[in-house]
Amino acid sequence: MEIVRLHDMRSMPFRDNHVTLVGYCAVALCALEMVNSNGEAVLDLGSADGILSLPALKRSARKAYCIDCENYQSQLERHLQANGLPTSSMKFVKADLNRTHILDLIPGGDIGIVVANLGPHYLDTDINATRLIEGMPNVHHFVGGGYFNREGCKPDKVVKLLCRMGFKNPRYVAIDEHEPRTAFVVERK
Repeated sequence: MEIVRLHDMRSMPFRDNHVTLVGYCAVALCALEMVNSNGEAVLDLGSADGILSLPALKRSARKAYCIDCENYQSQLERHLQANGLPTSSMKFVKADLNRTHILDLIPGGDIGIVVANLGPHYLDTDINATRLIEGMPNVHHFVGGGYFNREGCKPDKVVKLLCRMGFKNPRYVAIDEHEPRTAFVVERK
């Protein structure tokens, strides 16, 4: 098992004392760096403003499909424009992962990489997001983020479910100091 450890995030200038989304995004972005996205279609579940799929596009991903229950379309378009990327490289879908059959909204057979920075905080959305890939046979990497390094908030259930689906070689990124955060990558051939 490979673990990458990050330095304490307390010094980050945009820290919020109640919810530190920066820590979640930092570990998920580091986990995504372990995956070659060149030429791939990326599915970003719980995408918000595309903070995970945008770097994949910058690293030559072919297309990103972003799904979130809130409407982030205008923010995504601004990010694409600011980075010199065509708006056609990203498709945003407003949908609730717990209530919508995602494969009706995107070409599931086209997806090679799934990123989900959800964690266990949203009514088992992380488990539901993981089960979505059962209908996506070409997914070869899953990047999961949004987890704490505490009992009940670790990615163990999701990693076990993914291993039952044929994924293996879990690699972790963790911030162990001030606010413990964890993300992971698994792959299947």
